[in-house]
Amino acid sequence: GLGRENQILQGDPMSPENTAKLAQRELTAFQHGASQGGGPEVSDEQIVRATMVIRANGMTFETPSPQLAQMLLDLLNNDITPVMQSQGTVGESDFGILPNLSSAMVGRGEAYYHGVRMPAAQALQRAGLAPLQPFAVDSSTFANSNAYTTALAALLVAEGRHALDWTDLADAMDLDGMHG
Repeated sequence: GLGRENQILQGDPMSPENTAKLAQRELTAFQHGASQGGGPEVSDEQIVRATMVIRANGMTFETPSPQLAQMLLDLLNNDITPVMQSQGTVGESDFGILPNLSSAMVGRGEAYYHGVRMPAAQALQRAGLAPLQPFAVDSSTFANSNAYTTALAALLVAEGRHALDWTDLADAMDLDGMHG
């Protein structure tokens, strides 16, 4: 990318100074996620939650910090659904919209808590969760995915299967009604 030649650290990356710098950099990336993507908002919580499940499943093959993976599971298990935009960047992956989900992990943006929309910080507090302290490369680990697109496809297949089940029932009723 454009910043590939920018040096962000000098010396030992695990020094207290560099650790603090990296932690602040990651937190800032998560916080800015609330303003990424474009509308309209995803209006169906089921789609956002499916995106979260797919992302949780796929992260196991990448490098999430334990606290990132746990926070995603905590959001799912505590019925916290971040508000997510439906349009992201042009090109590969869902870069522009997945940060909407991660911003809620640090208490930015908005989320639904048990179906009620509120600031994400308030949703975390009501669920008894502390905001995430991102680590290392959590921001790119989380955003580097096609989870939203995959969620849409998975739900479409499920709806198609459901429609086929109803078609069988409707055909059976037609045959029964015609004494066939």
